[in-house]
Amino acid sequence: RDEGAFFDIKEDTTAVYGQANFDLGRIRGNVGLRYIDTDLASTANQFTNGVASLVTVDSGYDHYLPRVNVAADVTDDIVLRGAYYEDIRRPDFDDVTSARTFPDFGGVNGESVGGNPFLVPEEVQSYEASVDWYFAPEAVLSVGVFRKERDGLFGAVVDAPDETGGLRDVIGPDCEGG
Repeated sequence: RDEGAFFDIKEDTTAVYGQANFDLGRIRGNVGLRYIDTDLASTANQFTNGVASLVTVDSGYDHYLPRVNVAADVTDDIVLRGAYYEDIRRPDFDDVTSARTFPDFGGVNGESVGGNPFLVPEEVQSYEASVDWYFAPEAVLSVGVFRKERDGLFGAVVDAPDETGGLRDVIGPDCEGG
């Protein structure tokens, strides 16, 4: 086991849900709200002069996530449906680790890889609409559309090595200047 590769993440999440259903004859549905509060502690080795010591970084976030679903009976066999809801997509633990790896000492054009313990979830707003035709018992033809708006996308970023005059530095630091 590589002791330098150690990291640990503790995540505490509190969630509260509420929903109200309604039925007004030909129109029915529900409205709801979800509240999420998350505290995160990311612990990883930090190296100073070749000596590993554990360092913990604390972060957190909270979100209010509404939801509305409506169905309307246009006729006895045609139903219009619509929905709006907000959700989040949490980053993976590898993405929120405070650990960082570095290329071997003296390595040329190596990558340093690490997470970001302050990374927050991507926020997603969704809109949906459909028309359902119940043309026979136990049979339906449905056509729907949806739209998702995503904010706060996250992913890996790799910075290319420095180039001078279109050429990469291929001489190691031990040999700089010839």
